[in-house]
Amino acid sequence: MNIDNEVMPWLDGYSIVRSSFTGGEFGDLERLEIEADSKMGTIELWSEGWVSFDIFNLTIEEQTLNRLLSPDEAELIPNILREFFAEMIVST
Repeated sequence: MNIDNEVMPWLDGYSIVRSSFTGGEFGDLERLEIEADSKMGTIELWSEGWVSFDIFNLTIEEQTLNRLLSPDEAELIPNILREFFAEMIVST
């Protein structure tokens, strides 16, 4: 998954923090922290092919999405990415 081509076009109007870390459990990590209205989300991509999606709703103080995909589940990424952004824009 390419962050610049597949994720960044969705993020116009969001507050974004982008960071990178080396030598993690699943290899090097590229992380996007996304904030919109009352929700905070993260998308994490590891060099070994693992991808995670997480959303925390600040209004209801609850995690509303938490998915970790293995390299074998890469075909699920487009659907989870759509689910992620649909959840980020839904108001509570």
